[in-house]
Amino acid sequence: MEEWGQVNLKLDEFLKSHKISRSSLSRNGQIHYKQLIKYCNNDMKKVSKCYPQGELILISECGKYDDFILKCMERLCTHAQLEIMLQTKLTLDEYREYLKDSNKELYKDICKYSKGARCTFPNYKCMEKCYFKEGVLLTRDI
Repeated sequence: MEEWGQVNLKLDEFLKSHKISRSSLSRNGQIHYKQLIKYCNNDMKKVSKCYPQGELILISECGKYDDFILKCMERLCTHAQLEIMLQTKLTLDEYREYLKDSNKELYKDICKYSKGARCTFPNYKCMEKCYFKEGVLLTRDI
C-alpha cells in the first residue's frame, strides 16, 4: 500500500487556543467525554499506523429534476441516516435558491418539497409517521 504520511493531533492545544471547553466539544460533537480525554492526551498514536476505513470526498452530481425529487422522497425522512438526510436537505435548499432566479416554474414546484420531511410532500403518503416535530421539520440531532 502507498504511504500517505501521518497526522499529529494536538487537540488540547487547539481547544485552548480557540477557547473551546472539552465538555462543550463533547456535548456538541457527540463524543463521550472519556474518549475525548484520550484524544486530548494524544491516545490516537495507537491507531496512527492504521489505514482509514473511509474518506470524505467531494462529489458533483447531475441529473433530471424529477429524479432529484425522487431522491428527496427517499432521503428526507427521520428513518434515513442523519448525514444523508442533512446533505440532501442542503442540496435541496441550494437547488431551490438557484431556481428562484433561473426557472420560476420549477421554483414554484420545488417549494412544495421544501417544507420538511417527505411526509410533508404533496404526492407522498407516509406509512410510518415519526410523530415528533424535529423529524418532520428535519431538525433532529440523531
